[in-house]
Amino acid sequence: DAPSVVPRIPGARLLSNELKLAGSPTTADYLVAVVDQEPITHTDVDKRVARIQDTAPPGSKLPPDDELRRQVLDALIDEKVQLSYAKSLGMDISEADLDGAVDNIAMQNQISLTELKDRMRVDGLDYQRYRNSLREQLLLERVRSREVNSRIQISDAEIDDFYAQGAVGLAEPS
Repeated sequence: DAPSVVPRIPGARLLSNELKLAGSPTTADYLVAVVDQEPITHTDVDKRVARIQDTAPPGSKLPPDDELRRQVLDALIDEKVQLSYAKSLGMDISEADLDGAVDNIAMQNQISLTELKDRMRVDGLDYQRYRNSLREQLLLERVRSREVNSRIQISDAEIDDFYAQGAVGLAEPS
């Protein structure tokens, strides 16, 4: 059963997304896609676009804003489909695996877990939200790995050919 994808609704650039609630301006969020009952909002796309723009190396050439937004939306849809597929297979990331990944990230940055949490707090990042995002990333990695590994088929003849080519290359003088 393939996940259902609701067609994308192109943003109406002429419409304002500003609302006035009780006299204060508020930005409205709206759905841009729904994948197997999982929503993707305008804010989700905005946040990913902002992160890409903020982390792009200086001088790098990003696509025009409308194209970047389309690419980001496509990537978010792909991720939701893959997460839905993982869920349908019963795949999950255990708390122990997640803790190990967080510890590994802290170690790679040469800081303690407490320092990592402190830095996140200073940067305005919610630790639990970070863990949830990391869990999704790990799950996506497992799904992709499973799908790639299941499609790799190497015959005995291909292995023999590889060794024959390697043996010839090793036997030749340089």
